[in-house]
Amino acid sequence: MVLPGFRATCLTLSALYVFLAGSMLARGPRVAMAAYQVPAPTLASPHYADAMRWVFLHMTVLGAMLGVVGWYADDVKLQRPFARLWFAAIAVYTFLDVRTADWALGNALYRGSGSLGPVVVDALAVALWLRLNVVKPVPRPAQP
Repeated sequence: MVLPGFRATCLTLSALYVFLAGSMLARGPRVAMAAYQVPAPTLASPHYADAMRWVFLHMTVLGAMLGVVGWYADDVKLQRPFARLWFAAIAVYTFLDVRTADWALGNALYRGSGSLGPVVVDALAVALWLRLNVVKPVPRPAQP
């Protein structure tokens, strides 16, 4: 038995996380975070740059791990607990992104409409992981 859409969910989110976080790494934390109107003294801090580099690298690694598990997990015994774990994790990440975004539900720690980008990605991920938590397993497709 497998969860229908498990592989597609994992690979889609993997590609998204690796691409987005990897592009932030490629630009560098100071340049990437300047778009969120982070104050100049904060951007100039080597501690802030190091912390953001760690965050981007962490998200890149999580994305890569998500892709590997999505590709190789072929049984509901692993897929369901994995989907539950990721749903819980993304719920926490979503809360953090919602509260710091520049909108009515946030405190505008990060400013500008771009601060809603992570919220949009989170909302997509929440929907995909929630779906995997409620969908019924189906028989494994026949292998050619």
